[in-house]
Amino acid sequence: MKKLKVIITKDELMEIIREIVNAQDKFIVMALFNGISGEDMVEIRELKVSDVDFENNTITLPNRKIKMDAQFMEITKEAIAQRTYLNKSSDSIYATEKFDFNMDSEYILKSKPTSKNNFGNREMAYQALRTRVKRLGLPVNPKDLIDSGMIHRLLKIQPVYTVAEVETTLKKLGYKMSAYRVYSLLNEINDSKYFSKG
Repeated sequence: MKKLKVIITKDELMEIIREIVNAQDKFIVMALFNGISGEDMVEIRELKVSDVDFENNTITLPNRKIKMDAQFMEITKEAIAQRTYLNKSSDSIYATEKFDFNMDSEYILKSKPTSKNNFGNREMAYQALRTRVKRLGLPVNPKDLIDSGMIHRLLKIQPVYTVAEVETTLKKLGYKMSAYRVYSLLNEINDSKYFSKG
């Protein structure tokens, strides 16, 4: 029997985020849910503070703009302002490593300053981001977060789609995904009992 993909609602997303200590990590989860990813999560890693427009509630990416809701905007502000990172280094709550970010970095996501990353002035390496996400111990993987956010946005627009409508809406929202795959996913979700569209 085929396993249903893990699709979470916005409320479930916020429950996950409430459990996360660092604003920078909250931003990663929220950005993925909002479709900011790219190959090797390059869109998140290369996102600069200057790409955020708090007056218009938008994040500008190379090929599109993302509209932020109030929660995403608040998390983004907190991530930009975060100066010290608490890195849980084992299963013990007491075993944590603390380090300060280089606040001169132009990037939203900041790494531990080392000589390899020009003392925190370069964008975060893909491996460093993967490690950080893995340490969060999320109940869903990054791909499922992206799919969940996309499904959330589609279902807010309308409850049922044809393949052509999915294709048009995905283009409008800036997603590069197979319309048929998304259409199948929507049907799977609409047929499932546990998923709430709220």
